[in-house]
Amino acid sequence: MSRLVIDKAEIRDFFEEIHNHSGKSWDEIGRLVKLSGRTIRDWRRGVLLPNKEKIEKFAKLFQKKIPFVLEEREEYWTRKYARKAAQAMLKKYGPPGTPEGRRKGGLISQQLRRKNPEYYRGIGVIVRGRISIPRIGLELAEFIGTVLGDGSLTKDQCSIYFNMKKDKEYADYIEKLIQKLFKYNPYKYTREKYGVLILLTSGRNLIDFLTSKGLKIGNKVKQQVDVPLWIKKNFKFSLKCLRGLMDTDGGIFIHKYKVAGKIYCYKKICFTNKSQPLLDFAFTVLRKIGLTPKYQGEKKVWLYSEKEVVKYLKIIGSSNPRLLKQV
Repeated sequence: MSRLVIDKAEIRDFFEEIHNHSGKSWDEIGRLVKLSGRTIRDWRRGVLLPNKEKIEKFAKLFQKKIPFVLEEREEYWTRKYARKAAQAMLKKYGPPGTPEGRRKGGLISQQLRRKNPEYYRGIGVIVRGRISIPRIGLELAEFIGTVLGDGSLTKDQCSIYFNMKKDKEYADYIEKLIQKLFKYNPYKYTREKYGVLILLTSGRNLIDFLTSKGLKIGNKVKQQVDVPLWIKKNFKFSLKCLRGLMDTDGGIFIHKYKVAGKIYCYKKICFTNKSQPLLDFAFTVLRKIGLTPKYQGEKKVWLYSEKEVVKYLKIIGSSNPRLLKQV
């Protein structure tokens, strides 16, 4: 038995969909897998890590896809170092107070730090992180496109996901872009089991800035997110934003076919996304630069002509070496 580390927004959406579609209370849902409603609510809020076996049962019962798992931990993973940590805390701070006393003390401490952050920063206390607020410009528009493509926002963090093998160089580029825009060094880590590399930026100030510029916290597909209006109103910003979107959710493909024993091949571009407003944005911008994009199904926009692929790269370009290697 093990515990699953899942993005807070995704696990919340997972349980919200179950709750809404079933019409049952949290207690009724919990009883289906022999759990209390309180436990389900704690998993939904990200307070506790959900049990793998129970999540699999929920997925089967309600025919839902299991959210993307960042990490799988053994059931008693916290016990290994708990005794040593407790002894170290006792030695450093002495016996703990009552739970109510600790809660009140923490709240008072937070209030004081909010009132006078510079003082507490000066004496070495960690307070709300500082970021540089960038000007609205081309680089910010490209970053917004990247987050809309393969990123996610919670109230405290911005995560961007990359293919660990194919997009390592592109991840390095985005890491430098974040450093340049926000004067902030993102945390970079990999999940080899899933082949994923993640750039993680934390801080309420950062999230407040990104949401003020049009990004949304939570599930992008459920909210059917769109490109911010300030980008749409500026053609150059739109081109840069489309580059960010295409570099994450797009690709250049080589189509091969055989006629009379002779092999022919040509390049084409595909942009894939589950948010219709983003597909429409890509379609509109491609039309504005004189290309002839085509919708395919509900999730894809294609450029089928190799000449148009060349024109796309000439006008919009790419910051992702993986795409350029196909040219």
